[in-house]
Amino acid sequence: MTTKNASTKAVALTAAEVQQMLRRHYNPPSAQRPGFILAAEIAAPGSDRRADLIAAPLTHSNGDHIIGHEIKVSRQDVISELRNPTKHDDWAKHCSQWWLVISDPALIEGLTIPESWGIMAPPVRRGGVSMAVLRPAPKLSPIDTGAAWRKLARWQAWKSSEAEREAARSVKEAQRTHERDQRELARVKAVGTGAREFEAERIHRILNLVDEQIVAKRLWLWARTEDQELLETIADAVVDHVAVRSAATNLRSSLANIVEELIDPKSGVRLSLSKADVLAAPKAKRQARP
Repeated sequence: MTTKNASTKAVALTAAEVQQMLRRHYNPPSAQRPGFILAAEIAAPGSDRRADLIAAPLTHSNGDHIIGHEIKVSRQDVISELRNPTKHDDWAKHCSQWWLVISDPALIEGLTIPESWGIMAPPVRRGGVSMAVLRPAPKLSPIDTGAAWRKLARWQAWKSSEAEREAARSVKEAQRTHERDQRELARVKAVGTGAREFEAERIHRILNLVDEQIVAKRLWLWARTEDQELLETIADAVVDHVAVRSAATNLRSSLANIVEELIDPKSGVRLSLSKADVLAAPKAKRQARP
């Protein structure tokens, strides 16, 4: 059979994407249970030749015939297959139908496809489930279907065992991840508790310094002590403690004012201790003085 042009532009689909379309074709997502075994890249009985996809019914309503598929996504692949049309015979002789599945009808334009092959393409409607049948596959006369069924049974058993092993590995990995997360959570909680206790203690120290007026007494000496360094970072220390944030801001402003008033703008000389004491006194007392 020589095909006619059915498309002007090939769709850039991969073999995996076309295979997924075939899976939806045989086992629609709306079905309550799978109707077919779908074995991908399975070797033929007694041979190393592989089919891209073998479909075998799981229910009586789908019959008892085995269906083979060869997927092609480029014109060159189709031409290469046609040069050796018996390459698929190791599987085709066990099948009741054989399909050439192409990613776009344009791939076979002007080519002669063996009459024993059916031709499928992706669904015409975007998002469709059923593959487009460009040419129905004729019924073949398979030999020794028992060998094919035994091959499929072994393949299915192997896939089931592999799925069980993978599930067991996934469960173990999930358990390890859970245990690791629990350890990390415990560590974070411990670190967080320690950090909160340290921060609370630090803030308590700072507030005591403010109450005792240690800040003012040390500023006029320009002494860089541990307490003064703590006071210089008060805003950072209380960033998560809203109740004292306003006090920290006011304290910074007061410190800046004290420093500015302690320095004579003309001579740059520090003022007297008595002046420093006045500036360091609480605001209410300074206002009460004559």
